[in-house]
Amino acid sequence: MPDTPLVVATRIAARIRSVIEAEAFPLDEQAASIPVTVSIGLADRGRDANPDALFKRADRALYASKASGRNRVTAAAA
Repeated sequence: MPDTPLVVATRIAARIRSVIEAEAFPLDEQAASIPVTVSIGLADRGRDANPDALFKRADRALYASKASGRNRVTAAAA
C-alpha cells in the first residue's frame, strides 16, 4: 500500500484478517467447511527503499505472527 503509514496499514490488515477468520472455507456442496485464519507481516519502507530489505522485514514480521500463536498481524519494528 504505497504512501500508507504503517499504523493505517496495520488496521487494514487487521480488518482483512477478521474477515477471513469470520468466513469458513467451503469444502464441498454438502456444506462441509473448515475454519481459515491468516497471519500477516507488515513492514514500511521508511528510509530504506531497498525492496529486498523491505521484503525481509515483512517476512520476519510474518514469522513473528506465526510464532505468537498465528492468526495475527505483526508490524516490523523500524
